[in-house]
Amino acid sequence: PPARPEAIAAIGEADWIIMGPGSWFSSVLPHLMVPDQRSAICESSAQRIIVLNLDAGADSHGDEYAGYTPEDHLYLIQQYAPNLIANYRVVDQSVISNAVELERLRKKVIEMGGELVFADVRKSPTSVHHDIEKLTQIFGNIMTNSLIG
Repeated sequence: PPARPEAIAAIGEADWIIMGPGSWFSSVLPHLMVPDQRSAICESSAQRIIVLNLDAGADSHGDEYAGYTPEDHLYLIQQYAPNLIANYRVVDQSVISNAVELERLRKKVIEMGGELVFADVRKSPTSVHHDIEKLTQIFGNIMTNSLIG
């Protein structure tokens, strides 16, 4: 489909592009399926943050993500936008169950370019929703540190 000119203009003016959280297949990936929009996102000079969902992982009970690991979500992005480099990937510490999984995810992030931000961003221990205040704090830390660094 054609991209909306307003969307392309907004992407071109953005300092930051944040993808996620949200339904991976109906909220995040569709932005990459519009060819001109995908190109604008990939070619933008903006810093990019990808927020992985909380119900990712082998123990997921959600229908959409059952059996998908955090690395699988990154592979999906790479499949739809192989040229997309995200400066940061925010992952809640609860979706990683052991050090081996964390190391695999860290390697995938490095392979794709960028940095892994591993933090507590869950609303509550049993929630599959991100805490807005925690995400705001993480985004603020990332943005402040990128200005300093």
